[in-house]
Amino acid sequence: MNLTNLFETQKLLDEEIEKKHPVQPGENRLRKKILATLTEVAECANEFPEVFKFWSNKKNNTQKGLVELVDILHFLLSIGNEHRKVIVPAQDIKKSSDTEDCMIDLCFQISCIEFVEEAYSLAFYRYSELTQRLGFSWEEIEQSYMEKNKINYQRQEAGY
Repeated sequence: MNLTNLFETQKLLDEEIEKKHPVQPGENRLRKKILATLTEVAECANEFPEVFKFWSNKKNNTQKGLVELVDILHFLLSIGNEHRKVIVPAQDIKKSSDTEDCMIDLCFQISCIEFVEEAYSLAFYRYSELTQRLGFSWEEIEQSYMEKNKINYQRQEAGY
């Protein structure tokens, strides 16, 4: 896992986005990024219905789920870059008991980022844990992130 490279790659994309979509006076980009991240977690959850939809027989869609996991990562990296959050060592964080708990705790930690210093670290850890629980290696996540990053640049060029 090359976090330094990922943070730098995201920083460059964020700078490109900000050129085309400058921060407006009084705008709270952190809150918007938090909401966007939570939205991506919900979209991800919908691609893994076996995790929580006890009322449904719908099967997981791992390919679409991977795309949503990468979208979550884009926003987590962006938040970390903008607010210079640090990541605590994984051994200092207790693992969640199952995939559903991990996903719920990820949402909780994301929603606390603005107010609780440790929340970013915990959210990033839960994200990493969730990707593993869903069967993805960090190499798959990183490769998919780079592919989606190219798409995000193309979208900016196309006036997205």
